[in-house]
This record gives sequence, C-alpha cells and structure tokens, in this order.
Amino acid sequence: MSSAIEEEKEILESIYPDEFKCLDERTFQITQTIDPEESNCSDPPSVIFIATLSDEYPNEIPEMKIRISPPHRWLGEEQMKCLREVVHQNAEECLGMAMVFSLCSILKEEVNTILCKQCEKEEKEIEDRQNREIELENAKFQGTPVTVESFMKWKKDFDIWRDEEIRKENEEKLREALNSTSNSNVKKSILEKKLTGRQLFERNMVKVDDSEDYD
Repeated sequence: MSSAIEEEKEILESIYPDEFKCLDERTFQITQTIDPEESNCSDPPSVIFIATLSDEYPNEIPEMKIRISPPHRWLGEEQMKCLREVVHQNAEECLGMAMVFSLCSILKEEVNTILCKQCEKEEKEIEDRQNREIELENAKFQGTPVTVESFMKWKKDFDIWRDEEIRKENEEKLREALNSTSNSNVKKSILEKKLTGRQLFERNMVKVDDSEDYD
C-alpha cells in the first residue's frame, strides 16, 4: 500500500467513523445515509460509494462504483448514469490531490438534488391528475358548448319530435271524440273535417247526446 493510499484511509476513517469500511488494502467503501428533510423524501435510501485506488493515486482517478440501498423508485438507471458522470467529472478536477472525501460529498449532494426534483415532479403529476379529475367532474354539470351547427341539429331533432307529439295528441283527441258518440252523422263530420280538440270543444261535439237523432 502506497503512502498516499494509507494517508487517504486514515482521513476517511476519521471523517466517517461509522460509515467507512475497508474492503481490502486498496478498496474503500463509504455508506452515507440520506436525510429525509434534505432530500424532501420520506423514505430515502443510503448511497454507497466504493473506490479502488491504484499506486498512481491521486494522480489517477480511482475505479469507482455507486450503489443505492435499498433500490429506490426515484433513482433509476437514468439518474444513476447522471450520478456517475458528475462524480467522474469531479474526480478529473481533483487529480493530484486526495479526492475520495470530495467525491463522497458531491455524490450525496447530487442524490439529494435528484430526490428533491423527483419529489416535486411526482407532486406535480398528482396535482395535475387531481385537477383533470375535477375538470371532468365539473364538465358533467356545465354541458356542451353551443355552436351554430349543434343548435341547428338540435332544432331539427326537436321539430321532428314536436311534430310527432302533436300528431299523436291529435290522433288521441280524434279517437276520444269518436268514442264519445254513437251518432253516425257526428262521427262522419269529425272524420271529414278532422277537427282539432279545441274545435271539437268549441262546437260542443266532444260530448254529444247519443239519444239525439240527426237522421
């Protein structure tokens, strides 16, 4: 083990007394717990950073691995790729100096940022879904906007319905008028003229004395 690696190990052990674990003389593991308030996440995972240092360290970037425990729905492959890129970029900027602590710090910061953004995104999706449900519910009571085309179609259908209702009503009145008398002359007059109910009433032909003879 080189002096640079030994020195890095001592630094990490002092900074992370509970989080640091030496997997072998060159490979170090740091497990950081994500704070719910900092990440705006009610069930944040832990982020594990594993670095294997070569004899050229710190003039050579360590072999690095990032793991999430337990796996989290807001930290999928796309987010993990982003984390790896950010950490690698910072490792390049830190060449020539002890860097594991800096990389762990930037990693934790990025995880917090991603979790906050994912939380905001999920809350926005829930809010949008609730608003759509409210709009659909309100639409039931607001009806369909009226246009010239929709009004003309409605009027055409209404006129057909109204004419049919009038026809049925007149037929019913005619039937009642015919049934109200047995006088053949009255029935003949009704059928010939097809008087409306109002005309029958005005002419006193709806109720006719059956005993009256017009022959």
